[in-house]
Amino acid sequence: MTPIGVPKSASADINPYIATLGSRLESGPSGIEAEISIGVYVDRTEVECTTLADAHRYEREIVPTKRYLAQERTRIARWKKHNLAWRPLAALRGTDFAKYRDARRAGRAENTIRLELQVISHLFEIARKEWGFEIFMNPVKNIRKP
Repeated sequence: MTPIGVPKSASADINPYIATLGSRLESGPSGIEAEISIGVYVDRTEVECTTLADAHRYEREIVPTKRYLAQERTRIARWKKHNLAWRPLAALRGTDFAKYRDARRAGRAENTIRLELQVISHLFEIARKEWGFEIFMNPVKNIRKP
């Protein structure tokens, strides 16, 4: 009995799946190697390692330019205590922030929640536009605001 997609004439000594893998490896680079070879590789290490709790650069560079920096720092401190703060920025999705929004609605003014989400949205936009994190989108933009 031969595996599906394997011709009956294939030698019994050669595993056709390994032979296919070998031919793919011989055909040239793929994935990251291919991106490097054509000059479009973007290092994703920093995005995959940075968390909301590690967003010191935003506090240092952006918050001092805000009109109400005490409130902004309070919102950032609140975010740093939340479970989402310990996940990498690249792993955060709109559904995570939608769940946060829904959980915070109990007893909070809608404007308070909107301002908390706005801090994170602005952080994503600054990171994407000015810090070289172009490879990911702002997940807060994909949810309904309260």
